[in-house]
Formats: sequence, structure tokens, C-alpha cells
Amino acid sequence: MVLIKLKKDVNGSEYKVDPIVISKMNPDDVCGGEIAPVPYCNTVMVAETGSGKSSVLKDLLLRCVGSALVVAFVPTIDSDPTWLYIRKKLEERGNQFIGFPTLETTVSDSETSLSDDDSEKFSGSENLDEIVVSSTDEKTKSTKIKKINHLKELTKCFLKYPMLNDPKCSSGKICPRIVVVMDDMREYLKHPSVAEFMSISRHCKAKFIISTQGIHDLPEAVVYLSRISEGES
Repeated sequence: MVLIKLKKDVNGSEYKVDPIVISKMNPDDVCGGEIAPVPYCNTVMVAETGSGKSSVLKDLLLRCVGSALVVAFVPTIDSDPTWLYIRKKLEERGNQFIGFPTLETTVSDSETSLSDDDSEKFSGSENLDEIVVSSTDEKTKSTKIKKINHLKELTKCFLKYPMLNDPKCSSGKICPRIVVVMDDMREYLKHPSVAEFMSISRHCKAKFIISTQGIHDLPEAVVYLSRISEGES
């Protein structure tokens, strides 16, 4: 990589760049703004077992999700007392919750094929859950076996159906369109679909939360950026 610094343009004049002025959100206008002032972002929590990551994650979700759909990838999603509690609390508040024990599922075409009609249904966050869970709907009678990556499917939907306006919860505060969580998914964190989703999540008004035990479990790009922030060469 070559770093080029421009002090003057080709005519010898001083080279100046005017910054793009974008108004910043007021934390008071954001759900959970007192602890997470940016509603759309990637959040990474790295700490050893027993450090309290799950408690922090629970607090972050209950304060910041607003009316967002929550999609969680957790190996013990159906048995972990912590996640059973989080799911119960979110559903009691009216949030739709979808949990997957793995990032990928191997199923037949009859369980994974999406029809054009289903795609046309999706016009905003209210139908996002239909796209996520549509992998379990019967669309064809084909028996061909294939593997579906749920995070990759979410990425496709976001790119195809962008949302321009800021989503708001019942209180009128800004909240994410969707919150995606990967908790203790070390086996999958270096999958290309994770880095791909991280690169678009903020632009698609999503909050992406990763909780893991070691920084080297994360995609290489995240590890590299963390080294830069710590001053490593």
C-alpha cells in the first residue's frame, strides 16, 4: 500500500478538501442513547468466560433494540438460561425474535427456495422476518440438498430492499431496523459472510453485535483495525 499526500494540485495551488457535513444524532433521540449513542453500528465484546459479557449483552439489547427485529446466532439458543431469559423479555416487549443455533443450515430445495412473490413482499423492516424464516417455508417439490447461510440471505435482502428513513420505536426515538447477534459463534466468525455483513450493516440501519472470548476469533479485518487503534505497526 502506498500513501500519497497532496499539498498542492497540478497548478501549484494549495490543495484543499471540503468535508461533507453530516448532522450527528442526538443521543437523547436514540433508544438506549445513554450507553450506545449510535443506533446503527458494529459492536464487538471480547472477554473470557464468566466476565459478565452476557449481562452486558442483555442490558444492551433491552435498552437499545426499540421495536427492531432481533436475530440471534447462538449454539445453545434453545437451552441457555441467559438466552431463554433474553428472548422472553424481548418477546414480552413485542419484539420479534428469531434464533439459529448455527450460521448455516443444510436443507432441501423444497425448504429453501424463495419465490418471486416472497421477495416482492419485502418492502421494509416489517417484512424482514418473512425473508429470514422463509427458508423453512415449502416453495417447491425439489429434493435437492443445499446449504443456506442465514446471514448471507440477510445481506442480500438489505441490499435489495434499502430503507432511507430512520426507523423509530413507539416512543418516537430512533432505533435499529434489525439487531443481529452472534454469541459464542467462534467456529463461524471468520466466515466471509460475517465480514460482508459488517461492511453493510451501518448503511442498512442495522446493529450487529458479536460476543466472543478472544480477539483472534474475529474476522481478520477487525483484528487489524484493533491493532491500529492500539498503536501497533
